[in-house]
Amino acid sequence: MGQWAKGMVWALALTLLLGLRGELWAGSGPYAPGEVLVRFHDDVLERDEEANTGAGSAVHRVLEACGGRLARWYPSVRVHRVRLTGQRSVEETLEILRRHPEVRYAEPNYVRYAASVVPNDPYFPQQWGLDVIQMSEAWGETVGSPSVLMAVVDTGLATTHPDVQANVWVNPGEQCGNGLDDDHDGYVDDCHGIDVIHATGDVSDQEGHGTYVTGVAAAVGNNGIGMAGTTWRVSVMPIKYLGPSGGTVADFLEAVEFARARGVLIMNLSYGAYSFSQAEKDAIATSSGILFVAAAGNDRLNNDFYPLYPASYDLPNLLSVAASTVSDGLAFFSNYGTQTVHLAAPGEDIVGTTSEGSYDTGSGTSAATAFVSGAAALVLSGSPTMSPTDVKHRLLRTTDPSPDLSKILTKGRLNVFRALTEAPSGPYIYRIIPEQAAHGDVVTLRGASFSDTPGTVLFSGNVQGTVVSWADEKIVVQVPQEAVSGEVRVRTAQGESPPVMLQIADVPMGVHYWFAEVRAQDGQKPILVLANPQNAAASVTIRLIETTAGDLTLKTMTLKPYEKRFLWLEDQVPSSPPPSLMVECLSETFVGAAVVSVGDDFTSLLAFPPMVQW
Repeated sequence: MGQWAKGMVWALALTLLLGLRGELWAGSGPYAPGEVLVRFHDDVLERDEEANTGAGSAVHRVLEACGGRLARWYPSVRVHRVRLTGQRSVEETLEILRRHPEVRYAEPNYVRYAASVVPNDPYFPQQWGLDVIQMSEAWGETVGSPSVLMAVVDTGLATTHPDVQANVWVNPGEQCGNGLDDDHDGYVDDCHGIDVIHATGDVSDQEGHGTYVTGVAAAVGNNGIGMAGTTWRVSVMPIKYLGPSGGTVADFLEAVEFARARGVLIMNLSYGAYSFSQAEKDAIATSSGILFVAAAGNDRLNNDFYPLYPASYDLPNLLSVAASTVSDGLAFFSNYGTQTVHLAAPGEDIVGTTSEGSYDTGSGTSAATAFVSGAAALVLSGSPTMSPTDVKHRLLRTTDPSPDLSKILTKGRLNVFRALTEAPSGPYIYRIIPEQAAHGDVVTLRGASFSDTPGTVLFSGNVQGTVVSWADEKIVVQVPQEAVSGEVRVRTAQGESPPVMLQIADVPMGVHYWFAEVRAQDGQKPILVLANPQNAAASVTIRLIETTAGDLTLKTMTLKPYEKRFLWLEDQVPSSPPPSLMVECLSETFVGAAVVSVGDDFTSLLAFPPMVQW
């Protein structure tokens, strides 16, 4: 590659990173026409008879030879501004100057724009989601990098779509179209990805969902056609995993194996189901170098009680996404959960690409998840050494809060500009669960960067709580008797967290059920049954404590008048082998509670006796 070509590639990369408009060498590109900037070697200027003015004979000789004249001299940086007077273009002039032994460097007189970048894609004015997450400002920081490899595990991809084609990953070990498995990975002609359903390299998308999601995350921006993706530059690896009948866990394991072997950094999972899989969870947990971004679901359910997988696995490298509206509310269809759903992103009437090469709008947490995956790719393009957990918490700690998003962990909506320009550090609390507790109660702090080395939890008045368990993202602590309503902080070797508020409440004058030991019998599963016999809603707080591991799951739910609710306890605290649990239910008003263990056919039933306090 010649010097001019190398210079062009570098200038183009620099242009993209600075968020400039247009392509470098295109007609009215981002540099002043008819001008170049030149710096001569210092020794050339020093021996020039007019070195102080920058207009000595050596300068004139070189500039005259390339068809330019001196317009201005900047002595502090020793740079000449040169106007072209001949027939040569900027490119031709730079080629001549860069070959000249007396020239240190020569470059176009680049144009700089405001950091807010408005792409020229025709559908951009309709992409309201990009506006609320501050993408125009974010693209002023970076538009992405092809070095970031993102897998979209979905229905495949229309790889020739004109708005995504440039971002599609190319397998360097495969010679496309020769009908051979050149890289000996078990797939023939897997040029851009794989189909794990049929074990082929054909990633064509008949369903359209994968192409739609890819467009939201990674449509090429500022190319004058179609739409702008969240990231304009990224390498997208389509993995065809979902067919008309969905996808299997075994096929997901295959997808993860393929992605891990090729250095995938982000996996977009815009799908889910309400069945826990230890194998699926293990595949994610052991892929510590990948950030898994998963859709929370579109069933208007609370994932804390009805967990959707893979989004509800409590893992440091998994991020669960709800859908938000243009007014930063929770989309009517979106699942939620104060413990299991991390943040929201735009998910209503979102423009995306289609398998037919065109564009359409859609709604769902699938689209919201794609926004977050694209945002993660931008963060990694600017900070390639960040771990998946670091990227996750950069996105979570820079959300824009909304009172209408109180049903999710961060209570906030994605803001990509903040994620790129803010670098929060030290411990941080997203929320305390519950936000109202009595002395002696056990509460959970959900947050980031607590570290795996226990520190202290300080209640109002610098009263220290008794830690039950401590992990980097979750602390379980007992409320001390001396605590009063006010701020709660976490203090570690890395510093002290911003405070969250805890309301100290009296022990509710209601009913308290305590099931001391609940075990799954052979071939059976334990169920918690709740019933509200009143003609008014009843709030119930449920505590599940795994007696072997000491882990706590804390949930608060509201029963409608006369409602009965069934919770499969193993789904609430998934572990293997089946756990032994202590179960507590507290309510300020009367409710009924029972724990039973039943088989799949419901022919046998075992009831666990409660202790009841009033």
